[in-house]
Amino acid sequence: MEINNVNKLALERNQSTEEDLMKTNRFVSLYLLCVLFLLTWSCGQDSLVVESSRDGHLDLLTIQSKVLGEEKDIYVFLPPGYDASGQKYSVIYYLHGHAADATELLGFERSIFSVMQQGKVKKFILVAVNGDNRLGGTFYVNSTKGGMWEDHFIQELVPLIDKRYRTVASAQGRGLMGFSMGGFGVLRLGLAYPDLFGAVWALCPGVFVPEKGLRDAMTTWKRFGGSFLDSYAAAFSKEAKIPSLDGSAEDAAVAAEWEAGFGGWEKRIADYKNKQSTLRAIRIIFGENDMYGWITDGSKYLAEYMGTQGLPAEIYSYPIGHRIGAGTVVDDAMPFFGKNLPAE
Repeated sequence: MEINNVNKLALERNQSTEEDLMKTNRFVSLYLLCVLFLLTWSCGQDSLVVESSRDGHLDLLTIQSKVLGEEKDIYVFLPPGYDASGQKYSVIYYLHGHAADATELLGFERSIFSVMQQGKVKKFILVAVNGDNRLGGTFYVNSTKGGMWEDHFIQELVPLIDKRYRTVASAQGRGLMGFSMGGFGVLRLGLAYPDLFGAVWALCPGVFVPEKGLRDAMTTWKRFGGSFLDSYAAAFSKEAKIPSLDGSAEDAAVAAEWEAGFGGWEKRIADYKNKQSTLRAIRIIFGENDMYGWITDGSKYLAEYMGTQGLPAEIYSYPIGHRIGAGTVVDDAMPFFGKNLPAE
């Protein structure tokens, strides 16, 4: 897996005198020679480019994924003081919603760095990953038609972050945070890999109530249209088919595949309980005004069912719709991880 570099430099030229201009030109020439040397030296190296961002740092990494066979951009939020501290930090991986990408959190950059700088929350490394594809979303699973995203995340991305940064490289030092499609992703991945992740925070997650959620969801998906049905089919149906829910035997088989996508939590939790590792905390948030009512029902169902199975799940609601905002991240998610993951 290779990382491409992006190098940005602003040169200020002093044109007040001919002598100053000549000095500047000599400096530029020397600089360009240095850049050429560095690029030649770094060819093939595991390198990255850093972009400064106020009191913290925001790294943009362009990853050439061997698993996916394509480039993916991710953003790494390094906390204030990271460069000088020499300390190790826990990592929160953020999974975005459908029809979005890794830039979904960039609008909250100032708020995230500010509360860390002020000491209101613990300092973490935050990684905004990219789970999009040509259809609008991978749902963070492996599929032949949607891409082997889970393998990319587990086999490539997590090891890369631990290699490149000073991280607490254990389940105690890794958290999963996601919204909507990403909320589903963090819940599923958290249950599947408790040996890698210690805490899960899911906002407005895609979750079905058994024998009810799919039918309710199809009503809203068809109403709002878009590419969601195609991307969901690519992620969860072997033949990428969309069920009509007409009751026929053939259609029932496709519907069962779809049901096992945002549904199937009983089996996932049973498999989780057979693992040697356990999650420290799970927090599910739903919006009281979410236009997808089946998400509200599914969130309540899953939190309750997890509780009956002895999982450390809690649920909370906010008077919001189907959205993620800076307030939800800094006032709820960050304190949650501060409580359940070591900061340094």
